[in-house]
Amino acid sequence: LEAVPAEVGAVLAVKEGREVEPVASRTRGGAAPYTKVSQFVTNEVLATRQAVLAEDVPAAAQYKGSDSLSELQATSLICAPIRADGQVFGLLHLY
Repeated sequence: LEAVPAEVGAVLAVKEGREVEPVASRTRGGAAPYTKVSQFVTNEVLATRQAVLAEDVPAAAQYKGSDSLSELQATSLICAPIRADGQVFGLLHLY
């Protein structure tokens, strides 16, 4: 998190059936217990297999109805799939 202005970072492993499991997480203050990530964004990235970048989450129309983003009070976000051989094995979340 030193290279980016994110408050929270998490790496999630993708299990069968789109279920995700936290592998590592960190907050600006250092190591921390797992911090919840947006299920809405997770589902979008798993469905499209493409990264998501939102610089102004509150103003982004596609995220207006997302309770998970409202709960996280995210102002910006990056969620990227970790892929190999055409499969998504994990996700990287930064808020």
